[in-house]
Amino acid sequence: MGLGTPIPVVQKELGGASEDQPMSLDTTIRAVQKELGVTVDGDPRAETWGAIHLSVLGKNPAPNASLDTIIRAVQQKLGIFADGNPDPKTWAAISLDTTIRAIQKKLGVASDGDPRAETWGAIHLAVVGKNPAPDAGLDTIIGAVQKKLGVTVDGDAGPETWAAIHLAVFGKKTRGIKKTRGIKKTGDTKKARGIKKGKDMTSLVGEGKPADSRSEQNIATLLPRVRPLARALIEKAANQGIIIKVTSGTRSFAEQDELFKKHLAGGPLAAPPGKSNHNFGLAFDVTIFTGSTDPEKAKTPVFEGPAYKTVGALGTRLGLEWGGNWKNEDEPHFELRPTWAANLSESDMLAELRKRKDAGKDFFA
Repeated sequence: MGLGTPIPVVQKELGGASEDQPMSLDTTIRAVQKELGVTVDGDPRAETWGAIHLSVLGKNPAPNASLDTIIRAVQQKLGIFADGNPDPKTWAAISLDTTIRAIQKKLGVASDGDPRAETWGAIHLAVVGKNPAPDAGLDTIIGAVQKKLGVTVDGDAGPETWAAIHLAVFGKKTRGIKKTRGIKKTGDTKKARGIKKGKDMTSLVGEGKPADSRSEQNIATLLPRVRPLARALIEKAANQGIIIKVTSGTRSFAEQDELFKKHLAGGPLAAPPGKSNHNFGLAFDVTIFTGSTDPEKAKTPVFEGPAYKTVGALGTRLGLEWGGNWKNEDEPHFELRPTWAANLSESDMLAELRKRKDAGKDFFA
């Protein structure tokens, strides 16, 4: 049983429960261990966490890394609160990450566990049999895939949706989820595999549903690959009853320098010029607004509160990196990290971005 086998199948073979009977934590851990080829005993020790680190981050942990450090690194990569506590939420994210990577590899897109625009464009092509409409938002694309597969249509891809996608792409039954029974392999996976990594997939997934006027002004400053994700985050937050606006997008080095000077004088957190992803069109900040359900009329900003964690979770599920997971928390901040930078430190990534900017090279290539 290799990486092409979805976790729900492993769970079934290990005696895991169905959709109607949630799996125990022990069953989930054993499923992950079996999938990664380590000792299956339900006791996640150094061997297990080393294999998980390699799968999720693409490299082995440092030889002197403590177990706490390894777990935190995995959690941060998966967009979970990095506290070193491998709770059920962490294990669920690990098992889902394995399934997503297998699908990405099969479709010939970047196998990084982050289902971004490129991944969803390829999935839509494979499952529905055609590219999404040019103006389709991510919610619409996901909903179309869900409708084709006969699972709950909510525009929010959870374990049920991913198991059904795996079945459609690989042609293997995922018996642990009842609603996916009987689904046959559909679409043109051969064509989907022809999508090249690093290609700008905006034409595949469209620009997304237009946001409020203030947000659109700032979204327009972002790179094309980031824009649909910013719009999708606004739409998903609205579906949760939270009005957010993109209040900051790309900044010039001069603008960043002004913010940094204000920070040194006691103002809000800001990085020096050239050391912020805002300087490269990869990042944006959001602010929650109240006062109306109409974004154009919602004028009262809310700068802190639990709703930011809800928005942060929505962003990470879109494949964005959320500043709320950082050591120095920055809850309004979201960014799209290039796949080539997955295993780089923030400083090394920014150094490479500065080189690419000077050379006029694509930041995502």
